[in-house]
Amino acid sequence: MSRVGLRSNGELPGWSVKARLACATVAIATFIVTISVTTVPGPRAADPGPPLRIGHHSTRNGMAGFVLDRLGETVKLRFDGSEEIIALSKQPASLGALSLRDDDGHVVLRINNNGGITLFGPGFFDGAGVVRDQDANPLEIPAATKSQAAEKAASLGQQLGRVGGRALVLTLEAPSLAANSEAWATMADAVAVVGIGLKREVADTLGREAVATKLERIVIRDAGHMSITLEGGTLVVEIDADRPIVGRPSSKLIESKIGDLLYVRGLSLKVRQIQARQETFLVEDAALTNKACGSNFSVKFEWTAAPNADLGAYSAEGYCDNALSAVRSICGDAAGKDAVKQKIKRITCGFAEKRTIALKGGALDYKINFSSVNDSDFVLEYLRNNL
Repeated sequence: MSRVGLRSNGELPGWSVKARLACATVAIATFIVTISVTTVPGPRAADPGPPLRIGHHSTRNGMAGFVLDRLGETVKLRFDGSEEIIALSKQPASLGALSLRDDDGHVVLRINNNGGITLFGPGFFDGAGVVRDQDANPLEIPAATKSQAAEKAASLGQQLGRVGGRALVLTLEAPSLAANSEAWATMADAVAVVGIGLKREVADTLGREAVATKLERIVIRDAGHMSITLEGGTLVVEIDADRPIVGRPSSKLIESKIGDLLYVRGLSLKVRQIQARQETFLVEDAALTNKACGSNFSVKFEWTAAPNADLGAYSAEGYCDNALSAVRSICGDAAGKDAVKQKIKRITCGFAEKRTIALKGGALDYKINFSSVNDSDFVLEYLRNNL
């Protein structure tokens, strides 16, 4: 009702006292009903806390999802589509945040001080915010008997033989476990996780070569502690069967250790795989540069003096592309394109204790140093003076 129909004292003109009282009674009743309806807690509000500590989360673009279980002392996570449950350790981070790391030392999640969660990993190196979108059950490994664990091991050996080109014998060693012990579930879970790590390795050409030529047998042993070693042609994975999930390594750690333990043509499998990935990326950089310059020079790495221990922490391709970026800058005009096409026939990115660049006989030789900065400017200045 508009203010025009009100007296200066707020009364409604022409309404009796009784009518005004009746109206007020209805208004009060309506107010009470409204308060009653909006404050009655629903089922989720009545649940005291756990829904905030367990649930399914998804990235906002829907490309990844996982169940996060924070009910117990150990934080547990399982990605959609995987049977593996990952144990995460807590570590304080900046600005009151909490980092959750896997057993290979990588940050998987970060929880800020207002509860927001960020996911890190392949495809999300800069982090992706997630939202809780469903309820979930606590994460637990499935029960298994001794015979079921043994059957699972035999089946995995056959599967690896089919995809890896060589049958592997998987043996379970747990002499202290009774035949009816519930800890056989941990042994069966370890078989599954070892399988996940090995299947990822043999999906790669270099990994398949290493497994086929270096491994003959896998032993999963209840030893009361966790370790991964190579004894001749036998990969030994030791676990603590009395500690489900936290007593065995993750598939990621298994994959990482296999990369360190197995060698391919004189270098560790891990180093060979890093080099292969960097070479693949460099092909794309070379194509982009040749397109910008209208040229057809080759680009390659020279790995002889590479600091292999640092290849996992630095992108050799990124450093080499810094040099290619300088070449693309030179090709910004017709004169620059002509100079590049005439004088550069091949580019090699090697490694040295000090960054250097040299052009001789059509070969541009660039030496990478991971401690250097402003590499593109360094190469650009050289090319301007030498093309």
